[in-house]
Amino acid sequence: MRVPDTATTYTAARPAAAPGAAGMPVGLFVVGGLLVPLLLAYALATGSEMKVTAIVFGIVALGVVLSRPFVGLLIFCIMLYLRPEETFPALQGTRLTLAISVASAVGLALQLALNRQSVVRTPLNVMIIGFGVALVASTATLGNSSEAMIDAGRLVLLVILILNLVRSPQRYQSLVSTILVCTAYLSLYSLYLFLTGHGLQHGDIQRAEATGIFGDPNDLACSIVPGLGLCLPRLMTAKGKARIFYGLLAGIIVWAILTTNSRGGMLAMLAVIGGFSLMFMRNKALALAIAVSVGFVFLVLGPSRMTTFDSTEASANMRFWYWSFGVELLTQHPIFGAGYGQFLELNHGMLAHNSFVQCFAEIGLVGYFFWIGCVYYGFRRREQEQSGLALTPEYQRDLLGARVALMGFLVAGYFVTRTYVPTLYLFVSLPVAAQVAATFGNPVAKAKAEGWGADWCRILGICLASILFIKIFAEQLR
Repeated sequence: MRVPDTATTYTAARPAAAPGAAGMPVGLFVVGGLLVPLLLAYALATGSEMKVTAIVFGIVALGVVLSRPFVGLLIFCIMLYLRPEETFPALQGTRLTLAISVASAVGLALQLALNRQSVVRTPLNVMIIGFGVALVASTATLGNSSEAMIDAGRLVLLVILILNLVRSPQRYQSLVSTILVCTAYLSLYSLYLFLTGHGLQHGDIQRAEATGIFGDPNDLACSIVPGLGLCLPRLMTAKGKARIFYGLLAGIIVWAILTTNSRGGMLAMLAVIGGFSLMFMRNKALALAIAVSVGFVFLVLGPSRMTTFDSTEASANMRFWYWSFGVELLTQHPIFGAGYGQFLELNHGMLAHNSFVQCFAEIGLVGYFFWIGCVYYGFRRREQEQSGLALTPEYQRDLLGARVALMGFLVAGYFVTRTYVPTLYLFVSLPVAAQVAATFGNPVAKAKAEGWGADWCRILGICLASILFIKIFAEQLR
């Protein structure tokens, strides 16, 4: 596997006049002229109108996605939040999300070939592919390699799609806007369930939840928090009615996080607010004072469950035991871990409740290195003289907002298992996508960086330091 010449070089392809235009007539002809009539005839014959109607809709969408892969990427992101296969019984088992991602990949390949574009090359490519290979390799003796290949493939595919389809500032803004709309939906839906008495009852406390994987309040908070990181920068730069809109959206997201009664979610929210203040305010002393004040208000006025951090409580204490067990698994299987999906089996049906622990326990130091590498390049700084980019206010806003969103997800993910969830890789890709989009149509100068070797040494140091920290932290508090 060839590593880029520098850890901070991003290659952008030349702009295309009308990407995907050539594929539209053929895709619509195949879908409209052949598949749809056959499916309608099948519906009339079997009487399963609802399911076949959904399939017809999916096939039509498939044709559009093949012709416009960026639209497919947006649809894929929407499905990550709406979870139609888990919400509607008629769609269970249809694998619509996987089909959309594969169709988008095929459409991307056709688009690159027709427009003679090259694949975007970034260090993140190496890391996500290495992570996928390590994930599959961890199952070599377990017999679930096919499942691992499917799960790893969809994560690698998502990152590759984002990096190669988000090639302009306009497309980046469209992707962020889609994420914000989905976050607003998820927040409002969880609030609706909470206010109508359909939340999760935890003792005397009611906690907001949604459907599917968002049925766990902690997972729900983890997925909502990054939206706040993307919303706040727009709130600061918007004017007039747009500022009112983003202000209301930020308030809704904060309210939804608080109703989840998730401690990890609250810590992540405070990290987003604090990180945003320190990154976007010129007066760092004032920013720090604001961050501390906001944290103090939430700690004083927040719900009791979210403000009482007692390591002796059963739910907290069990987490620390799981983390210690994860470190033990790593010492027993240091190279490729205990195997993908094995933590649940070896820990009596319980996950690690920590994305980092789940990663190094199941896929070892090799997989953990590439996983941390993905995160590392999301935060990797690129100086103006290295990249050849003009650091415009819009570019700085987009890049810092994406990094704050990623930070929020990682803080929340420290207390829940989100290692293999596509949403994480969406936010891992955003900071790099912001940089790729900013180079659209511009020649990128070769960076005079220290080289990929220095970066890989830092990644290895972060891996070892994080494992040691988790080991000491868990042993002291369990």
